[in-house]
Amino acid sequence: ALDDLFTDLAALEFTMSPYKNWLNDFEEYLNISSVSQGTAALAATRSALTGNARAFGAKVAEFLDAPTFVRADGKLVVPWQHKQDIVMEAGIVKHSRLRMNYETDFRFQRRYIKNFETSVGLIFPNGHNGKFENPRVPHTFGYTRLYPVAEREAQMKQLIFVNLAIACAAVAATVMLILNPVVGFFVGVVVVAIDCIILALLTLYGSKLDFLAFLVLSMTIGLVVDYSTHTSYTYLQHAGTPDEKLLQSMSRMGASVLSGGGSTLLGISVLAFASSEAFRTFFKILGTAIFMGTLVGITVSPVLLRML
Repeated sequence: ALDDLFTDLAALEFTMSPYKNWLNDFEEYLNISSVSQGTAALAATRSALTGNARAFGAKVAEFLDAPTFVRADGKLVVPWQHKQDIVMEAGIVKHSRLRMNYETDFRFQRRYIKNFETSVGLIFPNGHNGKFENPRVPHTFGYTRLYPVAEREAQMKQLIFVNLAIACAAVAATVMLILNPVVGFFVGVVVVAIDCIILALLTLYGSKLDFLAFLVLSMTIGLVVDYSTHTSYTYLQHAGTPDEKLLQSMSRMGASVLSGGGSTLLGISVLAFASSEAFRTFFKILGTAIFMGTLVGITVSPVLLRML
């Protein structure tokens, strides 16, 4: 069963050689060791090792110390090289691993998440709950350094949407209580629209929705809400015709909002030239949020209120 699982994993397009399966080499060692004694002796050896942990451990130890030999398929086997893949305690094989190379490219998020789901689906055909329960082969699990990243980011989109929705609702409720219910509701809708625009632009940029994006997007809520709140509140507080209220909102708050957004954007612009991809991603997301928040705050929000 384990050999079948290893074969299925090796057949995937994102796994590659060299393949290190010490069980196959051990099997070949048993065949070669018993070839002179006939098939009956080989069958007896296998029977003695089955279900006897100490006998099996002793034979594995013998195999690991054996000299180099050539398999029937012509492959050269160096038994001692498998010592790094086998953990023995008190003469018993406690843990071991079978190895193969796994495609590890952090640039293409959708691909490595799909690869993770495909490979884990082979190992845990009944579903994977993060606890290594009910594997296809008992007492086995798979691991590459990409697994934790892929598993986390497979759920990141849902986390981002849920947390942004909660944050937008909290901001809207706060503005309703502190300033004005109409302003709070309006700003909540505007912030949701801005977040959707930011997510769409990030997809256009080719940026990943990963843990860094989650953190920065959470920060943007507190930034983009200011721009629309100031102009909207000024519009509603001023008496007069819609045109007069629009003029008052722009003349009193327009320049301040533009100045605040521009200075903040200018302050983080140096991050666009950083050598670290994380800092550049920080600039892309935060810069997009500030630009869109300022643009909506001084153009879209007052005009929408004028039309209502």
